[in-house]
Amino acid sequence: MAIEIILRSETKTVISGLHSEVVGFGLEETEEAVLDLVTKLELETHARSVVVSEAEKEAARVLRHMKDRFSRLFNCDYIVMPRVWTVDEDIESLNKTACSSALKLLSVLAVVRLDDGEPRNIIEKRLSRVLADRKVATVSMEKEDEHHALGSSSTTWDEFPPSRTLIRPSKCKSLWNKFLAETEYHVKKAYSAQAAARRRLEGDVKGDRKPCSNCGHCSP
Repeated sequence: MAIEIILRSETKTVISGLHSEVVGFGLEETEEAVLDLVTKLELETHARSVVVSEAEKEAARVLRHMKDRFSRLFNCDYIVMPRVWTVDEDIESLNKTACSSALKLLSVLAVVRLDDGEPRNIIEKRLSRVLADRKVATVSMEKEDEHHALGSSSTTWDEFPPSRTLIRPSKCKSLWNKFLAETEYHVKKAYSAQAAARRRLEGDVKGDRKPCSNCGHCSP
């Protein structure tokens, strides 16, 4: 569920409960209306500040979250057990899925979204277009830098006010490079394990061949 929906729902619940308590004090209608308005504004402001504060904390740990998500999707199977790299595993597809999920997490924590009508997926689409493919990330980033989309001078997202930015565009690029460098080991290890499994399988197949009756060595 989107954070703005949770924020609105929880704030509404608290305000409704507080309103019921205020009614019990027997205030005049005008006084009650003013108190309701002030309380609502104060609660909404406080709730938003709490959400922003927590989002800032998680954004500061985004690289760890990205690596955790990658590891969970790439190194574990659907029942969250360590994946066995058999010859049937599609490592390239698993790597792409895990990287895409990590990239989505980066895009979610890049800005604070608290209001209805704000662009939902535009940052994810932009980052995906530039960074998603592990193999061509450097080429794509260089091309995008020519348009200053994720260049070193890019500090905010065009679609959001600067105060909403948690991770600036240029920082997203450097975080992605670091993420790739720190997860590449898992991918290479998977390919190595799969190659070993393939060699064992080929050895077993050869071992199943019976020698011919003529020389005792070659297969018929």
